[in-house]
Amino acid sequence: MSRMGRVKLGEDARFDLSLGAAARERRNRPFAMVALAGIFVIATFVFALYAVSARAASRLALVRAQADESQTGALLERWTTLVRAEAESPSGRIGQPGEFKISKMEDLATRALMKTKPNAPRTTDDKTRPGVVVSRYFYLEVRDEKLGSMLEWVRLACAEIAGLEVEGITLHPEPAGWRMDVTFRRWERAGT
Repeated sequence: MSRMGRVKLGEDARFDLSLGAAARERRNRPFAMVALAGIFVIATFVFALYAVSARAASRLALVRAQADESQTGALLERWTTLVRAEAESPSGRIGQPGEFKISKMEDLATRALMKTKPNAPRTTDDKTRPGVVVSRYFYLEVRDEKLGSMLEWVRLACAEIAGLEVEGITLHPEPAGWRMDVTFRRWERAGT
């Protein structure tokens, strides 16, 4: 067996060999493939974010459209009710001012078997819409022993006074019965 001896290289030869080895090492590394794969992953991530945000925006638009549809259905139903009520009204027109009377509300409380008559309401008129007045009647601190009697009073008021609606109601239990704050609303024609 023969042994090869080591060849002594000079500084320049060693430098040339190391440059050649570094160049071959760079050629053997797949940097372009890794960079291309990285760019592809980033592009896919950006596209996924765009798709998720577009889906969320579409979902929000769908929810809004469904809410608009249900509100439109409710308004159409309300419109049909108003047209029918106006046709059945003795005067031929609903929403005439002066149809709400405190004495009528007291009579309805008696018919609903309430033991105490409600206090006179605080009223406000909203005249911001041309030709229309929105009257609100705030009955505060209405008290009775029976909750059913108070709710029957509210039901009778809405049934017998044309166009009267409940805008808000708050019930509070008390040791001696119930306390109720109720706001009625009525749309009326202005100046007729």
